[in-house]
Amino acid sequence: MGYDQYLHEAHKQFRDIAMLCCSFDWPHEAISREDMHHSDCSSSESQAEADHQSSFFEGSFLGMLLDKMEAILDQSYDISLQVTLIMSKLALLPHPNLHEFLLNPLIPVPDGCRTLFTSLLKVVGDIQVRIQRIPNFKRKLYLTRRVLLGDNAEHSSLEGGTLLEGLIVLEEFCKELAAISFVKYHASS
Repeated sequence: MGYDQYLHEAHKQFRDIAMLCCSFDWPHEAISREDMHHSDCSSSESQAEADHQSSFFEGSFLGMLLDKMEAILDQSYDISLQVTLIMSKLALLPHPNLHEFLLNPLIPVPDGCRTLFTSLLKVVGDIQVRIQRIPNFKRKLYLTRRVLLGDNAEHSSLEGGTLLEGLIVLEEFCKELAAISFVKYHASS
């Protein structure tokens, strides 16, 4: 799917989700627990960026999703699609803390804490190492993409298939995240 299609879909989905969530009493800026008790200071800088020393626990659900994202190159195509679908839906939610956690690559995090960005960086590092071991990588990636699109069933079991499928899912997910980020940025300005 092309980026324009992701952009169109993200715009529609964000509009629909924002309407469903408009009655929720969510803050407009990302805030920490401490900030909820001391709301005297405000800044144009994201509160989540300003408060990077407090302890953070991603929670069991987000932790499981990040584990699955980090395993995208080793799990089934169907699982990878489902994980990226859930992550995309969460990224569309108009909650500022969730937005910061999932879509802000510059948010400072204490050592040992993960965000979607740090998990994706880990996967990219793994890709760079592992594709070196696949002969004719570009050709196999092309053929895998064609198989996934239903264009070429004769090459349905290529060497490195799970890795290549995961790489294609990751590429499409990154396009989707970029579209979501773009739409949410323009909706807030």
